[in-house]
Order: sequence, then structure tokens, then C-alpha cells
Amino acid sequence: MQYGWERDREPVRDGLSRLRARVQRRLADLLRGRYRVLVDDNHRYGHEDERWEAGRFRRYDHAVTRCRRIVEECLQEQAGPGMTADGLYSAYMMFGEDPWVSETPGGTSRFSAWDHARERSLAICAGATADQPQEGAHDAG
Repeated sequence: MQYGWERDREPVRDGLSRLRARVQRRLADLLRGRYRVLVDDNHRYGHEDERWEAGRFRRYDHAVTRCRRIVEECLQEQAGPGMTADGLYSAYMMFGEDPWVSETPGGTSRFSAWDHARERSLAICAGATADQPQEGAHDAG
């Protein structure tokens, strides 16, 4: 035989169990890292089934560093001799990976892989032209 007060406690007990499970999941997320780096493929942009996780980080700046590294690797793979910054950036936009951080702390500007790729394309191509000998230059010797 079940008393009325026991029957009334069941929804409370279920609610507490669900709350406890949510708190435990949130705590586990915090211990693993609050900031997730997710990566989309620019070639298949908008296809969430193609998205993958590149790591979890406790600090936002560490997550952004991981994002920058992914962009840099893509640009280095696509850079070729004589490539212009526009050409490199276009290749990145067509075939590169687009990493982003799952959340941005208040008061912090959101990381943009596209903006970072634009800046790095300019720097990479400027460095490549600085290393190449100028036409018409002769060795003194």
C-alpha cells in the first residue's frame, strides 16, 4: 500500500535525479574544458555532419591558439611558389578548414578563422616574395 505523501514524492525524486544528472554532466564538461574547438570544412560549409572536434580547453586563449594553428597548417599546405595573398586566401576559402570556439567570454571579440587566414595569407606571401631574388639582380662575384 502506498500512502499519498509517498506518491507525491516521486515527481520530486525524479526531478532531483534529472537535476543531479545535469549538474554532473556540466561539471564533467568544465573539468574537460569549457571551450570546445570545432572545425567545419570550407569546401562543405554548412554541413554539420562534416564537423569535428579539435579539442577542449579550460582557457579561451588556448582554444584560439589551437584554431590559429589549424588555419596556419591549412595555409602552409596550400601555399605554392609565386602564389599571391589573394590566391592563397581563395584556396583557403575553397578548401581549408574553418575552426571556431564554441563560446566566447563576455567582453572578448570572437575569433574568426577567415579574418586570421586573410592576415596570414598576406604575411606568408609577403615573406615568400621577400625571400625570392629580384629579377635583374646579379651575384657580385
